[in-house]
Amino acid sequence: MLGSYASMKKDGEGPPGGGHEAEGQPAPLLRADLSTFVGRDHELRAARELLKSTRLLTLKGPGGIGKTRLMRRLGSVIQQEGVYRDGVVLVELTNVRSNELESAVAEALGIPANSARHGAARLIAHLRTKRQLLMLDNCEHLVDDEEDSALAQLVRTLLEAAEDLQIVTTSQAAIRVEGESWLDVPPLSEDEALQLLRERASNINVVIPPVDDDNARTVVNRVDRMPLAIELIAGRMDTVSLASLVTRTNLLSLGGGPRPSAATGSWNGRSAGPTACLAMRSSGC
Repeated sequence: MLGSYASMKKDGEGPPGGGHEAEGQPAPLLRADLSTFVGRDHELRAARELLKSTRLLTLKGPGGIGKTRLMRRLGSVIQQEGVYRDGVVLVELTNVRSNELESAVAEALGIPANSARHGAARLIAHLRTKRQLLMLDNCEHLVDDEEDSALAQLVRTLLEAAEDLQIVTTSQAAIRVEGESWLDVPPLSEDEALQLLRERASNINVVIPPVDDDNARTVVNRVDRMPLAIELIAGRMDTVSLASLVTRTNLLSLGGGPRPSAATGSWNGRSAGPTACLAMRSSGC
């Protein structure tokens, strides 16, 4: 049902009430974030506006830009409002291969492993009567350059079978399903980037004094105001000062984290190492 987000909000239909029972347990609530959410007011408004007219929305951008955290925030706000009678479900796909997709989605939905149905059939049986938002996180490795990937086929199948289902994905590329809309996630604004740097530095008892404002501004802009890069830098400010950071050719050469692109000096999320992965979990990039 196109525009189901808008119609549900208008009709005031929220959690439980009506509908048919479907196979599986109630969908779990989204986990609360462990750190503050900074900025992204414009992107949140844009995403919610797009959900009024599309059933498939992809939050698109390079690694480290903050797609996951934005999606989680979007889901949390919508969940609190009770827009979807059957809730919001997040499926983490980072380590999922194409042949494991259906099982990963079934597990997130609470569908028993010993279900009488298998494959997409058990997902369809569960979702057919649901009014739900399904969030698929970190999809890029399941898309690649395939015109009709296993992910695209599954998304299409579910949307065709369950008219009140909407899907939001995060990916570095579009999913390539008819009717898909996407929102390009930009870097943080300068003010948002500075706020993130200050808040994360304060988590390790580091206060950035006014005298360091210019250095802080230089640092966040040199990493293109990318949330993950800022998280990595802030986490090390108990041992490295902003004044010393601005003299470095490579701002992220503080350990085993990602590096700026050698060609452009810009952030390159694809080069993320173990330290970056740890920050990725905390910052939701």
